[in-house]
Amino acid sequence: MVSPKGEIDQRPRRFYTDVSIALEPSAIQPGGWGVKLDGRPLRTPEKHLLVAPTERLAAVIAGE
Repeated sequence: MVSPKGEIDQRPRRFYTDVSIALEPSAIQPGGWGVKLDGRPLRTPEKHLLVAPTERLAAVIAGE
């Protein structure tokens, strides 16, 4: 949802209770690491799985 410039976004914010990282068997990048929010995989705006090439990078993303 795109709001006009200067307008406040009224969508409710989401708060997650569990953030974890896991090895993802992805067809694009085998052996990549994914981030899970409340058990659901993190996705890009295009609805693709977000897969990091290293465990350390996935941990940094999860920390955000």
